[in-house]
Amino acid sequence: LENLGQALARIDRAAFHADAEILAAVPDRALVPLSTAHTLSLGLRCLRRGVRVRTLLGSRAPIPGTGADHLRRLRSHGAEVRVAEGLSELVLVYDRRIALVPVDAHDIDRGVLCIEESGLVSSLVALFERLWAAATELADLPPSKPDTDSPTGTQRTVLLLMCTAT
Repeated sequence: LENLGQALARIDRAAFHADAEILAAVPDRALVPLSTAHTLSLGLRCLRRGVRVRTLLGSRAPIPGTGADHLRRLRSHGAEVRVAEGLSELVLVYDRRIALVPVDAHDIDRGVLCIEESGLVSSLVALFERLWAAATELADLPPSKPDTDSPTGTQRTVLLLMCTAT
């Protein structure tokens, strides 16, 4: 998916069709996908339909205020959120059938790969499960200090939608 519009449309479709589980690994907590009403709404719709939503956050940066509020709201509706050390790749998996990953982990603007090959998706799920097992519940961590670094508008939009499609 070479442009933002295609990526966002695919994320919306994958979230809409998910009926069992959405997994999201977000390497930098500053990129938590919860700063827009659309992404919060998307996540809540999935949870209301009974879709299990699990999100792994990297431990390198604090969660911005709006993101923290949205995370609390999603958690209050059943989303599970943990913090993982060593998380380096952004990955979204829908019903263990479709995975979305950036073409370049350092530049989301380069595009997103949509993976439907079962062997590759299974490997990404196995990696997610290993990280999940070693991660810490978000509520168990002390609050962190605000950080001044933040993603670009395009990065924030893509990452927010990718993760709350969780």
